[in-house]
Amino acid sequence: MADLPYDVWGLIAENLPRNALLPLLPLNRAFFDIVLNIRYGTIDWAMLDDTMIRHLHRLQDPFIASRVRRLHIRAWFIQYLLKREKLFRDTSKTSVRFSFMQPTRKLLHLAQHSPDIRSSSLSAAQRIGKLASPRVTMGAMVKAINQMVNVTEYTFHWSDLDLTKETEIFLTSARSAFHSSLSKLELHAQIPKFEPLLSASNFVGLEELEFHFDFDTSECFGPPNEDYRGAKNEALLIGCIAPFINRQRSTLRALTISSSAKGDHSQFFRALELFPKLRQLGVRVWFDKEHLSDPKGIHILLRSPSLTLLKVELRPNYPPPVKYGHSTPYLPDAWSPLSQACLKNPAWLRNLESLIMPALNHHTTLSLLRLTPCSLASLCLFGRYLSFDEVADVISIHLGLRNLSLEVQSLNLQLIGLLANSLPQLLSLTLVLENGFADEYTLAIAFPEQSAVFQYPAHEHWTLFDLSLFLKAYRDDSITIIPTTCAEDEMMLCLLRTVLPSVRSFKGRGHTRSQWWD
Repeated sequence: MADLPYDVWGLIAENLPRNALLPLLPLNRAFFDIVLNIRYGTIDWAMLDDTMIRHLHRLQDPFIASRVRRLHIRAWFIQYLLKREKLFRDTSKTSVRFSFMQPTRKLLHLAQHSPDIRSSSLSAAQRIGKLASPRVTMGAMVKAINQMVNVTEYTFHWSDLDLTKETEIFLTSARSAFHSSLSKLELHAQIPKFEPLLSASNFVGLEELEFHFDFDTSECFGPPNEDYRGAKNEALLIGCIAPFINRQRSTLRALTISSSAKGDHSQFFRALELFPKLRQLGVRVWFDKEHLSDPKGIHILLRSPSLTLLKVELRPNYPPPVKYGHSTPYLPDAWSPLSQACLKNPAWLRNLESLIMPALNHHTTLSLLRLTPCSLASLCLFGRYLSFDEVADVISIHLGLRNLSLEVQSLNLQLIGLLANSLPQLLSLTLVLENGFADEYTLAIAFPEQSAVFQYPAHEHWTLFDLSLFLKAYRDDSITIIPTTCAEDEMMLCLLRTVLPSVRSFKGRGHTRSQWWD
């Protein structure tokens, strides 16, 4: 066998299905190394299932743990373990214990190095109970984290996890293990819980930072005390979170702030310093007076690195009483001050390659798009379903788009033809539909043999690779995977059979076309 360069073996591995990689592990040392990096490069701890248990067992080996580059943790399952342990302490019913233990039997692998679990004097139920306890599970996680010396991307969702001695050790281990290699940090938590996450942290040289300030669920219970919570949040934002962000100013290239928390965020944005290397800025907050009384802090962020800023996301949050897609005065009124500031300062948008913003007022949207450069490659508009004529107005401004996401009233042959002919270089298209398919597609799905849709000329020249179709209420910033519905699958199948032969991926998942034909 020819001695190929390492990079060539990497390209070969990338183009093979994942289920075909493991049998090829013994091929040579280079391929062995590449396959392990692919398999353990991204670790998700979101659910205590077979996959996580198997990975946790393998990650006790430093040789495997050093392969991890991206670690994503959603801590809700740790809280589940804590509550379950309390239940076991409060009950003597063995049947209850066994009903909860079934999903965690495979954790017995991890007990081999724990003397108190190996003891032969323990019954099977007792061994499983010890093994599945938060102490043992989190101990295995801490050991694995301490051996992940090459992690570059760390995501942590706090959820409703209580701050205890065990959880504090867990948080400390991540801070100490990743401080030298980490380049991207993403944290999801309520604002008061950011203090233990960031206190005494030695993260330096971060290039990407995402902070998501979650809604405080305690506000749903007991008497309302919004003024106190809001003031407490504001103090923590200014006193703890802003200084941490400012410490990364010399290296930070991407900053995203998302908030559903109470309190005025104006002073927080004003407290942020200039970031000379910033390339990407995302702001997802409530833009109303209660949560952003003065948007000048955001103006400064847009203005200071305007020569280097390439990607901007301005996404107003939706307050609890507002249902997505409903006509409400909140969204236009909240978006208006920031949009008008952008219109008065065209330099803020003049170098952008990617823009995400509301499309609440058609005239304002077109005016803002005309301020962006002709080299704009990615555009996402949301907040209002556009008509056919409005879509035509939008895409006529930038004919070289590579990625486009729009909310449209309906999908029909005319709209597909407009997009194909106007955007020949488009690679990825996301459409959120208010009314689904037009009548001709509904007939095509029900009566494919008799439908004239299948005689419609295919857009074989179009380079479109990925297509995503959603029926209403789609949020592309959701952390959950949106399942594919039958109606969306039928629409996709109809398009594949008719006018879009170039599409190879559905909803960004890289599916092959054969998965729709079977």
